[in-house]
Amino acid sequence: MQLGKNCKIIKIRVADAAGTGDTLTSDTVDMQGFDGALFLWGTEAHTATAVSVVTVNGSDDDSAYAALTGATKTTAAATDTLKTVAIDVYRPLNRYLQIEMARSVANIVSNGCTVILYHSMGGPVTQGSTIAGAAVVAVAGV
Repeated sequence: MQLGKNCKIIKIRVADAAGTGDTLTSDTVDMQGFDGALFLWGTEAHTATAVSVVTVNGSDDDSAYAALTGATKTTAAATDTLKTVAIDVYRPLNRYLQIEMARSVANIVSNGCTVILYHSMGGPVTQGSTIAGAAVVAVAGV
């Protein structure tokens, strides 16, 4: 199976400068036609006492969102600098998803968020405008 032909990759949040005491929210992800979504939220520099809580939220109508059970990850301190939070949501009950990062205590630099939608129900997937280029390579004899 060629992953690139069967998954849709979307940049849903750009990078944000250092900050604290705020909540960064992604663009909406429409799950129609896909079974799963793998959210990847990167961090850069964490101040020693910084804490962030990354949560995936769901909505039936793309207006009122609520946290999905089990879809939360906390990062803390400088030990999570240059790391990625990965939250995989498979067959959510809601059609629309968003992810958010609540930053507290001290500065955290966000490297933005990408989502990989997988298990396409419609066959090969065309990448959207947030992907600068994509290639699928098949090596002969393998």
